[in-house]
Amino acid sequence: MSRTIFTFYFHCAGRPDPQCRGPLSFVMERWRGSRERWNSFALGVQHGLFCVGCCWALMLLMFGVGIGNVGWMLGLGAVMAIEQNLPWGRRLAAPLGIALIVWGLAIVVQVLVMDPGAA
Repeated sequence: MSRTIFTFYFHCAGRPDPQCRGPLSFVMERWRGSRERWNSFALGVQHGLFCVGCCWALMLLMFGVGIGNVGWMLGLGAVMAIEQNLPWGRRLAAPLGIALIVWGLAIVVQVLVMDPGAA
């Protein structure tokens, strides 16, 4: 169920900002060259807060999946890394989203058919 909700959120309302794919523009806009260590720390905190605000549903899904099954978490993490870091990763997002929505809905339908009182 969480997979279905996350996928709807991700593909309908919560598309990650381009700064998630390539944070170089984030760094270039905010870097102040004076105190390098402090500036690096502050940039890391700012970017971390930005990522939590942008991808909280993704992080929540990974936490839930990781508690249930580490293998699934590794697989999902690999897919997300491919989507974020490889040049053709954006083309993977739509087909993967559709597959996850169909899979999640199939699980919901299966639960409703097998145990109608569960809903």
